[in-house]
Amino acid sequence: MDQPISSHGSTSAQRTSAPRKKACQGCTVARARCDLVRPSCSRCLDRHIHCEYLAPAAAGARLRKASRPSAASHLAYTSPAPTPTRPSTSAVTSSEIASTSYNGPAFSPTPPTSSLVRQDGNANDALGAAFDDNTTAMLLAPLDVSHIRDRWLDYYFTPTTKQIKEYPARVAALMAKTMASYSPMWIRSQAHSPPFIHPAQLQLGAHHKNMPEPLANCLSLLRLCQNAAPGSHDLVRESIHREMERLVASVGADTQNMQTLQQHLMCLSALQAYFLLSLHSYRLYKTQPDIAVFGPDNIATLHDLASKVSAAGVLCPEEVGGASLTGGAVPHWESWIIAEAKRRTIFCVYMFEDVYNYENHCTTYLAEELAPLLAPSSKWLWQARDRASFEAEYAHWTRAWSGQRGLAISELWPQVVSDKLDEAIQTLRKQETEERIARWTEDVDEFGMFLLAVCTTTHNS
Repeated sequence: MDQPISSHGSTSAQRTSAPRKKACQGCTVARARCDLVRPSCSRCLDRHIHCEYLAPAAAGARLRKASRPSAASHLAYTSPAPTPTRPSTSAVTSSEIASTSYNGPAFSPTPPTSSLVRQDGNANDALGAAFDDNTTAMLLAPLDVSHIRDRWLDYYFTPTTKQIKEYPARVAALMAKTMASYSPMWIRSQAHSPPFIHPAQLQLGAHHKNMPEPLANCLSLLRLCQNAAPGSHDLVRESIHREMERLVASVGADTQNMQTLQQHLMCLSALQAYFLLSLHSYRLYKTQPDIAVFGPDNIATLHDLASKVSAAGVLCPEEVGGASLTGGAVPHWESWIIAEAKRRTIFCVYMFEDVYNYENHCTTYLAEELAPLLAPSSKWLWQARDRASFEAEYAHWTRAWSGQRGLAISELWPQVVSDKLDEAIQTLRKQETEERIARWTEDVDEFGMFLLAVCTTTHNS
């Protein structure tokens, strides 16, 4: 007997979800509906995870159409030879960048222009191999790292005129709950890394089996805490304490002279691991004090590590003044990953400090020392899976911003009213800032939206 036809001409069988044997591995494991789009289904694409189909593509299979310019899959990036030396960071100061116009500071580096060449092989392998070599990282350090290092101590010993941040209770709760989710999210699925850890950091080596030792040890310890057997609290606590001490010792004092990507990667990974262990220990401190190793000195150590990571560079030369000053040059993909991940991690360190201060009835201040830092980047740049895609997305981003420098985090803060400027000029600047923020929100990812929500509801409350 023929199957009944609905009023829209489709059978009930046609309305059912795709057969499991055709779905990708991720959707199959999650028992979720897969739209069968290749090379990556919508669910995997939204979650920034690798999408893999076991069954070959059938005739007429759905292929994802590029919504923006994309490079061919057989293009791969190669650094110009010889390897450029790391530029001096003394040429740029915090005040030069923070006090400039929206079109960029009065600093015009001449970075090498990136090049694309045809190569055989799969360009997607570039994500895992990005840090396999010892290429020189091209990073600048525009921050006064002494203020980052001494921020926690300044609360007690140094009088300050900084602006006080009065967090509404709901904003503080949002920050606490959001950051508390980072460790459990990563424990449940290694592919679901926190938003300040770039996927390339976790997919190192030719076979994507290795991650930096600090992050690997951190993940193992977090899982150990979650599955600790009764009576093993002393062992867990001592293991965490020893690893946190080792992380501090692994970051040398002279980070300004770091040059290779591997050196930057290990230093960054140590800060990220220490932050996650501190965050997890603080949660245990409130729920299971017998297993926690958290104390206020952990926050002081976090700031010390953050200052060392910042001293090694947090900005690519091509990001300083936008395409208008750099001739449209694109940052080296590996260097940009390091710089963006550093900036995101530093933002998290400061928000963690703010949560601790709020919950312990302490005053917290506006982080004026971070004013020159760029706000989180476009999600399309952060999610790029290979150098060719990053190159294409960066060109698209540059056109969208008309060659201007990206949004600085300080543009999300209250604007200072100056008696020296005409009211009309101040109104125009405010309008320009609002337009830049609106443009930034069009492409930013969930982490950027999180920062926007915190800044908007705090400073405008």
